[in-house]
Amino acid sequence: MKLTVIGGGGKISSAAIYELLNDLSSVPLDIVLYGRNPKKIANTLRLAEQFNQGNTTLSAEENLSEALSGADIVFYCATYGTENYENYRSMGVANGAFLLAIGEKMRAICPEAWFLVATNPPDIPLAAIQMRFGLTKLIGLCNAPVFSRKMTAAFLGCDEASLAMREVGVNHEYWYYDIQKDGSSIYDELRTRLPKEYDEAAIDGEFHRDFPEWKKGFVNNAALLKLCGYLSGPVGGSNRYNGLPLDRKDMWAVSSRPTAEDFEALMEPGLTKEEIFRTTRRCAAGFPQYIAGIIESILTDDGKEHPMLVQNCGAWNRYPQDVFLQMTCALTSGGIRRPDLSAVPEFIEASLASRILQNHLMAQALARQEDALVQKALLTYPERLACMEAEDFFAAHQSVEPLIQLD
Repeated sequence: MKLTVIGGGGKISSAAIYELLNDLSSVPLDIVLYGRNPKKIANTLRLAEQFNQGNTTLSAEENLSEALSGADIVFYCATYGTENYENYRSMGVANGAFLLAIGEKMRAICPEAWFLVATNPPDIPLAAIQMRFGLTKLIGLCNAPVFSRKMTAAFLGCDEASLAMREVGVNHEYWYYDIQKDGSSIYDELRTRLPKEYDEAAIDGEFHRDFPEWKKGFVNNAALLKLCGYLSGPVGGSNRYNGLPLDRKDMWAVSSRPTAEDFEALMEPGLTKEEIFRTTRRCAAGFPQYIAGIIESILTDDGKEHPMLVQNCGAWNRYPQDVFLQMTCALTSGGIRRPDLSAVPEFIEASLASRILQNHLMAQALARQEDALVQKALLTYPERLACMEAEDFFAAHQSVEPLIQLD
């Protein structure tokens, strides 16, 4: 099996490689790194060999087409911004042009490969790739539901493995339509207890000591649960809601993530695997472990479930089949096994409707490279943009931040 990593010198991508190598010993694997910084790529290769259990070959490739040749899995974790690339414009979507160019190459070189994308947002560019090039083995990586699960388990004082939490939404905005513990629904219990009893000071454990931002932000989720009866994500609440108890900037004020200097320090000789992991697992509070778990499921056909962003494909018939939705799915040799979303409550459907359809419009705009569709997408959320500003948007904004990005 061949895994091609685009952005192979980055913090998150390299950390995910170390997790993967540490976990897998039985699967023969060829990992090829492609990226813009040769020094960082070399550092990743050097550290990765420390985790290699003898079943993996590791190399770097300077030519993207060669890196993609024969790939079974392509993992993208890079930052190319909103600039144009080759024949494509990003249309204001982060990495939009570069991802379209990769999709075009994959259709020609490795059309059966899985394409895993860790950008913000991943769902819009992946939907555009499916629309334009017909690729279907596409997964957007977002571990926000992992934190919701950790917080719910910590509040209940139970093991995470006993919880089944079913979410639906888009990147960084989702709702839980079902929450079960040991096979029985506990949603009514949460509705009664969480808004009344939640206490940040009572949440303890190694994870919550290392990443205190989540227990601080969960007060917003409790407040939304009290108002509407459903638990929202991500932890800290969506940016679309004003007047929640906690300003999200207060969450990030207590968070800590490894720096480029921290990763450079890992090159010091004599560090143990545990010492390396103490730095790398701080990336997005455990994002590398989540990514490695999804790659492992593809490589080993273990059938495990993971939260991810995938094409609708009939899971929710009320919405376009080619829109990407956040949902927990199982990965098997037969592909992605999606949940049945037909019974999602009306409130959740109503709260998500404009976001889902806005994403669909924006993905079409990116796929077709049409300014008029961007304008329509922007005007589905007029409170975020003055109406006259939507007209001829790109003429007035030569360099833009991502237009459709709610995080």
